[in-house]
Amino acid sequence: MKQFESITKIIDALRSRRLKLVLAESCTGGYIAHLLTSIPGASDYFSGSIVAYSKETKTGILGVDSKIIEEHGTISPQCALAMASGAARAAATDAALSTTGNLGPDPIEGKETGLVYVAVYLRGSARVRELHLTGNRNEIKEMAAEEALKMLLEAIEKQD
Repeated sequence: MKQFESITKIIDALRSRRLKLVLAESCTGGYIAHLLTSIPGASDYFSGSIVAYSKETKTGILGVDSKIIEEHGTISPQCALAMASGAARAAATDAALSTTGNLGPDPIEGKETGLVYVAVYLRGSARVRELHLTGNRNEIKEMAAEEALKMLLEAIEKQD
């Protein structure tokens, strides 16, 4: 299993800035939470994770507006942004990371396998990135997690 090589950089960045991170994972299914909690002392920087695989969890727990899902789908930049901000609101944190996408093997909502959206919410601002990944389900999941964590680190470092 491929591990994200610079996980300690992210942890150090969160700790040094006294940020608590919450996750809203769909396509990564808790894999990012697994990576972050593999290092002792995760409670210093990690608030928790919501694996929001269904529409109902996205709207009910994360507060994603059902109109976003009706108009754009669950695999959309709008949904990823709403998931991240909803998770930050629910956990009362300044940092959130969300993932939503299609791991395959078939199209979902007319969207191809490997299409993933990652959103980072940090201190009131949010950004989203579209990814086009290739491989099997597990490979896409691992690549999506790695790219999401890289995006988080970039966002934290840009705030300095």
